[in-house]
Amino acid sequence: MWPVVGIPPMWAELLDRFRDCFRRSDQFQHFAEYVIGLIVSSRFSVQALNDLLPLPAFEWV
Repeated sequence: MWPVVGIPPMWAELLDRFRDCFRRSDQFQHFAEYVIGLIVSSRFSVQALNDLLPLPAFEWV
C-alpha cells in the first residue's frame, strides 16, 4: 500500500466542515490524517495508520 502524503482535495473539502470543532489547527490536521488513514487502510489499528503516514519518529526523552 502506498503511503499517504497529503489530504486529497475532495476529502479536504469534506473534512473542512469539521474544522470549527477543533481549537487548534494541529488538532484538525491530526483528525484529518486519522480519517484518511481509516479510509485507505485495510487494517484498522493505530499501528496500521501510523505505517501509512510519513510522520517523524517519536522519541522518548
